[in-house]
Amino acid sequence: MDNNGRRLAYRWAIRALSRRMRSINEVRIGLAKKFHPDEVISSVIDELVDKGFLDDDQFATQWVTSRAASRYYGRLRMSYELKKKGIPEQTAIKALDLYLSPEKEEEIALRAMRKRMQTLRNSGVRGKAALYRHLEAKGFTPQAIWAALSTYAPGEEKI
Repeated sequence: MDNNGRRLAYRWAIRALSRRMRSINEVRIGLAKKFHPDEVISSVIDELVDKGFLDDDQFATQWVTSRAASRYYGRLRMSYELKKKGIPEQTAIKALDLYLSPEKEEEIALRAMRKRMQTLRNSGVRGKAALYRHLEAKGFTPQAIWAALSTYAPGEEKI
């Protein structure tokens, strides 16, 4: 194994992790794009995992917490994003169950709905349909969407 190539790969991974937390798969893809051999990539990732710099469980929990709080995303959208990041399905489900209970998702859907209502042009049935589509695009489950929409009262759009 080329020691110089391994050192460069390790440095790249540390710099990438210093900017933001990443999943193991993201680091693997990033290193592969830099033309590092598979044995170097595996060695660097193993070392980073051993040192605690890479942890998919911690990454998934942080991702769910961040997306729910800042972007008002629902469970379905976050599950999809975690899958794209290469997080194993069981890890994603564990993180979603830990932070995003059905009650919490309903609360976030309600906040997202109220935020959207500030710019809503339609009222009544059309307004409710627009809100449904908006919440659906944010990845909320149908149960969370209907829970939020049950509080909808036409005419309160400009709160």
